[in-house]
Amino acid sequence: ANRETPPADYDPPDPPAFEPDETTREVRQWVEETFDGGYADPPYGGEWADPGPFRWPVTREGAGHALATFVDDRLPAFGDYQDAMLDEEWALHHSLLSVPLNLGLLHPREVVEAAVEAYRERDLPLNSVEGFVRQVLGWREFMRHAYRRKMPGMATADQLDAGGGLPDFYWTGETDMACLSDVLAGVRTRGYSHHIERLMILSNFATLAGVEPAALDRWFHAAYVDAFDWVTTPNVVGMGTFGTDAVSTKPYVSSANYVDRMSDYCGDCAYDPDATTGERACPFDDEELAAIRERAATLRERLRADGSARPETGLDTFDS
Repeated sequence: ANRETPPADYDPPDPPAFEPDETTREVRQWVEETFDGGYADPPYGGEWADPGPFRWPVTREGAGHALATFVDDRLPAFGDYQDAMLDEEWALHHSLLSVPLNLGLLHPREVVEAAVEAYRERDLPLNSVEGFVRQVLGWREFMRHAYRRKMPGMATADQLDAGGGLPDFYWTGETDMACLSDVLAGVRTRGYSHHIERLMILSNFATLAGVEPAALDRWFHAAYVDAFDWVTTPNVVGMGTFGTDAVSTKPYVSSANYVDRMSDYCGDCAYDPDATTGERACPFDDEELAAIRERAATLRERLRADGSARPETGLDTFDS
């Protein structure tokens, strides 16, 4: 199982934090001085963000420590809670290894082998080890393959004919939606959120709201410390917004019910996850859904017209 919600007394291990060395401090100062603007005009910079203390590993030694603490402390309960979202817990039991992996400080093979060895030696839960290995060996490598096969066209793909601009609150963090507000605050502070927040909060909303995939992709490139083109673009344009069917056969979208079930956001939100009309209707449930139904219908007819429609495309999801 990977859709458990943590109990009220849930107390995950503290994620590791790494003191920046002299080189990191010098680079950060240079970046702040050289790229001191926002993201409207070049030179693009981080003026829109609200960065906290730098905490990521930037050396081989630090990356090894990050891997060891994950396998020792957080991997055992990773499986149950890998899809959970909590307002006060940004890391939960996630590995936080995407930064050293994408920087080349860790090799995917050693990460996978460390998890499998822990499973054999400590009899760790299968759903934790399988879930983590699948993310690294399966999904991450698949993204690389999709990128190599489908670029450069993937970067501008928009098969749902969305074409809309990115809402300003992705940059400012100012929204009354509790889920988006919390996730965006974490991104503005740490340059990170875990995979379900990226997919089912940030990308889900953008897809329902008709945001052009390339616009969301640009924001992810600017916002995340682990953003490399080969992994970000397939995830955002393919999986996140269904701008292309190169990586999935259906859009990954949901109503507020999913967010309510998998998080603690909805309890104190200005919107009611059970309301589908009226002022308190959650934006995940109201007119945006009608908009994507229209775009999905357009795509479905186009696929049928050229003979490429498949039953498993998942577009019929929007007819109900």
